[in-house]
Amino acid sequence: MVENDDPFAVPADNAEQSAPESAVVATTPVASAETPTPTIEPEIPVEPRQLILYGSSVLPATFEIGRETVQLGTIVSAAFEASGMAEDAWNDLVDADRDVLLSAELAKRGYVAPAQEAEMVENDDADVFGGLVPMTHPDGGACDLFEEIDGKLLVPSDMVETMTAHGFQVDA
Repeated sequence: MVENDDPFAVPADNAEQSAPESAVVATTPVASAETPTPTIEPEIPVEPRQLILYGSSVLPATFEIGRETVQLGTIVSAAFEASGMAEDAWNDLVDADRDVLLSAELAKRGYVAPAQEAEMVENDDADVFGGLVPMTHPDGGACDLFEEIDGKLLVPSDMVETMTAHGFQVDA
């Protein structure tokens, strides 16, 4: 009988059942506790992580810009991209500062709030400051987003409504 070093070969019970030396014996591996059967797991697609960005509690959910209705989320995404900030930095902004960035994006798109169309900020100082309206911070502090002259923040006239909603005062 020919010795077979194949660990998966099935031994013959007697010599009569053995194949002649010139024969090729094909053996099929048999799974056992020692040889685990490989399993193929289906690939589960990994969804890319979505950004979670804070918006505004004072701005409306939609804006009419020209003949198009634009969602606040669209404005938030565009303002976030334009800011170059990281997600955490954007969400850590004080609400008033974030609203200023959102208002800047709205202004860039040509949005004029209905109240602004009716009033268009009647303040003689706006002309002196090139369309900027002097305002005072609610707690007397500073705001990094606007230029300050003589203790007054110079706010673009299209952002006055947003800033007023956050407690800023228009200086007469």
